[in-house]
Amino acid sequence: MRKLVAITAVFSCLVFAGSASAVNRSFFGVVSAKHPTAQDYSRMGSARVGTLRLIFNWASIQPSGPGAYDWSSYDSMIGQAAQQGIRVLPTIYGSPPWAAAQPRHPPSPAHYDEFTAFCRAAAARYGSNGSFWALNPLLPKTPIIDWQLWNEVNSGSFWLPNPNPKVYKRLLVHANAGIKGVDSRARIMLAGMYATPGGPGAISMVKFLRGLYRAKAKAYFDSVAVHPYATRPERAFDKVGLARNVMNRFKDKRASIWLTEVGWATQGQRTPFTVSSKRQAKYLTQLYRSASSRRTRKRFKIEGVLWYSLRDIPGAVWYHNTGLFRQSGAAKPSWNAFAKIAGGTP
Repeated sequence: MRKLVAITAVFSCLVFAGSASAVNRSFFGVVSAKHPTAQDYSRMGSARVGTLRLIFNWASIQPSGPGAYDWSSYDSMIGQAAQQGIRVLPTIYGSPPWAAAQPRHPPSPAHYDEFTAFCRAAAARYGSNGSFWALNPLLPKTPIIDWQLWNEVNSGSFWLPNPNPKVYKRLLVHANAGIKGVDSRARIMLAGMYATPGGPGAISMVKFLRGLYRAKAKAYFDSVAVHPYATRPERAFDKVGLARNVMNRFKDKRASIWLTEVGWATQGQRTPFTVSSKRQAKYLTQLYRSASSRRTRKRFKIEGVLWYSLRDIPGAVWYHNTGLFRQSGAAKPSWNAFAKIAGGTP
C-alpha cells in the first residue's frame, strides 16, 4: 500500500504539464473550513490533493484542563487523509478557557508550560515516530512534518488583545521546544499572514514580519506563510514578494514560503475577490501554473499553495463562497481545474 502511494505520487508529478519541472504532490493543497466528510476525502484522494490544512484546536483536545488529551476527532481526520495519501498541515489555534481569557488570546504566561506539553504530545502522537502510526500499522504512514502556529496572527480578528510580534515569538519558542523536542524532522511554520488585515490593532504583514526578525525569532521557524488574496493571480505574487523582500533584508535564505490560503469567491457579497465560476477556474489554473514554475519557485522559494476553501459554507461573506464545491456538494469548474493541474481526476 505504501509503495503504491509513493509510486502514484511520483507519477502525478511527472504527468503534470503546467510547471517547468516536477513538484511534490504536497505542493497542491486545500483548506477545509469545516471537517471534511468521507466523500470529501475520497474526492481529494482522486484529485491528488497533497496537503490538507486543518485547524488543530487546542481547546477541543484539552477543554477541561491540563492532563488528559482527547485525540479522537483528529485521529479520524488524520487517518482518513492518510488513507488517501494526503499529508495534514495542522494549524495550532485557539486557547482553552483554563489557559486564556478568550480562545483568540494566546495562552497566558502562567500556562506556557502546558502549551509546550500540548505541542510535545501532538508531535509524539502524529509526528515522524508518532504513536498513532504504531497503533494503526495498516495505514500508509503519513506523519505530520510541518506545524503551523496560529492563524493570521497580525490580525485583530484572530489574535487578541492586539497583535504583537514579541508575544508571538514567545509562543514560537515554546512550540519549538515541544514539537522539535520529540521530532527532529519537524518544521515550524509561521501563522499565515494577510497582507492587509482587519480587526483592532491589526499590523501589516510587512511590519509584523519585520518585528519578528527584530525580536530574533529567526531561529524558531522554518517557513513563512502568506495569505495573498488579490484581485488577480499576478497580484497575489506581488504580496508574496513583499514577504520575501523582508526575508531577504534579514538574510533569511533558509526559510521557505507557503501560501496557506488563497482563492476567489463565486457568489455572496460583491467584492474585488468575487468572480464568475468560470473565472475562478481560470484564476486557479493561472495561479498554480505560475507558482509551480521553476522560475517562481526559485525566486520566492515557494513550497506549497493551499486553496481556500474545499467547500462553500453558509453565509454571504465572500470568503464563505471560495469553495471548489458548493454547499450541496456539487463541483464547480474550479474542482476540475484543480484535479487537472495536480495530476489527478475529479
